[in-house]
Amino acid sequence: MKRRFRRRDIRSTMMFLGGCLLGGAILGASLHYVLNRIFFPSGLDLAERRRRADQHFRERNADTKHFHLPSETYRLELEFDKLRQPPIDNDKLFAVLDAWQKAMDLDIMRNIPCINNWIRSYLLPTKTDLNSSNMRHRTINMGPKSHKAESRFFKSERKGQRMQWEDEWDALPASQQVRGPKVDYTDPSKYAYPSVKEASETDEDYPQLQTLQQIMDRWPQDQDYPGAIYETLLHFNYSDPIERATAERFRDLELPFKLYAIPEITAAAEKWTDDYLSDEFGDHDLYSKHPPAHKAPKQASGLAQESPNNFFAFFVPKLWEVKKLGLPPTRLNDWSYREWVRHAKYADAVSLEAHKPHFYFQAGTSPGERFNEDQSFITRDLPSFGAKTEANFFLFHPEEQKGIQCRFGERGVVAATHFDGGRNMVGMMKGAKRYILSPPNQCSKLGIFTDRKSPIFRHSLLNFGHLNEMNDTNMSPEEREWLEKAATALSVETVLKQGEVLYIPSHWFHYIISVQQSAQCNVRSGIVIEGNSRFGGRQDVDICSDNPKAKMDIVVNSAEEK
Repeated sequence: MKRRFRRRDIRSTMMFLGGCLLGGAILGASLHYVLNRIFFPSGLDLAERRRRADQHFRERNADTKHFHLPSETYRLELEFDKLRQPPIDNDKLFAVLDAWQKAMDLDIMRNIPCINNWIRSYLLPTKTDLNSSNMRHRTINMGPKSHKAESRFFKSERKGQRMQWEDEWDALPASQQVRGPKVDYTDPSKYAYPSVKEASETDEDYPQLQTLQQIMDRWPQDQDYPGAIYETLLHFNYSDPIERATAERFRDLELPFKLYAIPEITAAAEKWTDDYLSDEFGDHDLYSKHPPAHKAPKQASGLAQESPNNFFAFFVPKLWEVKKLGLPPTRLNDWSYREWVRHAKYADAVSLEAHKPHFYFQAGTSPGERFNEDQSFITRDLPSFGAKTEANFFLFHPEEQKGIQCRFGERGVVAATHFDGGRNMVGMMKGAKRYILSPPNQCSKLGIFTDRKSPIFRHSLLNFGHLNEMNDTNMSPEEREWLEKAATALSVETVLKQGEVLYIPSHWFHYIISVQQSAQCNVRSGIVIEGNSRFGGRQDVDICSDNPKAKMDIVVNSAEEK
C-alpha cells in the first residue's frame, strides 16, 4: 500500500510538472503572438519584418550609425590593441586575433552592421608625420614579412555556407529583385555638362576644384543623389574628330576629362551581361579549391573580396604583419563571379547600408596576353586597351602597357584614395561610379603612405565619408586631425557611367564610390614625371610635403642624380 502510494505520488508530480510546462508554452506563444502583432502588424512580409527589427536594433544601441554598445567583434579589437603593446604575449595575442576573426566571420554571415567603422588610430600616419614638413619617409614600422601561418587571416571560405542576406534576398518580391537601384545613375537625362565648343587647354580655371569638405557636404558619400548632377569635367564626343582632337590636347597636358560615343566601349557594354560575364569567368575564381576539370584557355580568372562595411582599403598582404597591425582591412573569399553578382543585385534592391558587409570582384590580364592567340574576353572585347604595338587614343604608349585591370563593384563600395604612376584610361562597361580626383600637389593632405616598404604604399586609409561626422565623439583624435587636413584638399568629382571613359592623369589621386552595380576596366600608358605645372607631378607625391624648401631640395637632388 505504501509503495503504491509513492508511485501515485510520483505520477501526480510528473503530471503536475508537465501541465506547468504546457501552460508555460501556451502562455509564451500567446505573448509572442501579441507582441508580434504590436511591433509587426499583419500584412508585413519577411523582408519588412527584418528591416524593422534591424532598425529597432540600431535605434536601441546607437544614436549614429556607429553603435555605442560594444559588440564581441569590437571588444576583441580593443583587446588586441592592448595586447599589441610590449611586453607581448604571443599566445594571448593570437588567441585574441583568432577570436576576433571568428566574431567578424559571424557578423558577416549574419549580415550584422559593423559597429566600429572608425579607422584604428595606429594604422594612420603618426602625429609626428602629420605635423612634419617633410613626409617623404612616412611608413608603418613593419618588421619581418608575414608568416605563412598567418595566411588564415587573409582568406575566408564562403562556398556552401548559407548567409543571412540570401534569406533576405529570397524573401524579396520578384518585382523588387529585378527593379535595380533606387536611383539609376546611367540615365543620361540626369546630367548637365559644360560646353566643349570653347574649351581651351590653356584655361587656368579648368578643372574647377573644390575642397573635399564642399564636395561631401553637397553629396554625402553614403547617400543617393536624386537630383540633377551638374558636371564640371569636359565631356568630349569621341566620334567627333574635332572634339577628339581637342581631348587629345587635354590628355597631352595632363588634364582630366571624359569621353562618350566610343563604339568599342558601347559594344562591350551591350555584351557584358551578368550571364555573359559568369560564363567567361567559368563560374570559378583564382583561389577556388575545385576549378573546372577542363578549363578553357580563353576563360578569365577573378577573385572576390569582402569587408565588414563598405570601405575597401588597398594593402600588400605580404607586408601586413597581423601581429602588429591586427586583422587586415579586407579579405579574399572563394566566391565565383556568379555568386558575387547575386549579392550585387541584392545590394541594389535593398539600397544596402554602408555599415553592413560588402563584397567586391576584380580581374585582369597580364601584359603579355595581348600577344597570345588565346585571349580572355577582356582583351578580345577591348582591342584598343589591348593593342599590341600600334598606338591609339587610349593606349598611346603600348610598349608600357601593364595589362588591363577590371573592377566589379556593388552599391556602396568605396575604394580608398590612391594614385597610379601610369596615365590612366578608365572605361565603364556597366553601371556607374563616382570619382573624386585630387591633383598630385594635394598629397600632403590625404594621408598617403609614400614609402615603398609600407603595406599601404601609394594609398590612404582615410574614409572621406567621415567628413560628415566630425562631431561624433567616437572618432579618434588622430583620425579627426587627418580629416581636418583632408577637408581642405582641392578636388573635382564626376560620375563615370556606362559607355564613358575617364582620363586620370599620371599621379592624380582618385577616390571611388560605386553608386550601383558596375563593371569598369582601365589601362595605363607610361609615367609622366613632370606632370602639369599647375597641379604637380611625380615630385609632389615623392615628397608629399607642404614645405616649398623640401620640394626645392628634392628637385636639386634629382638633378644631381641625373
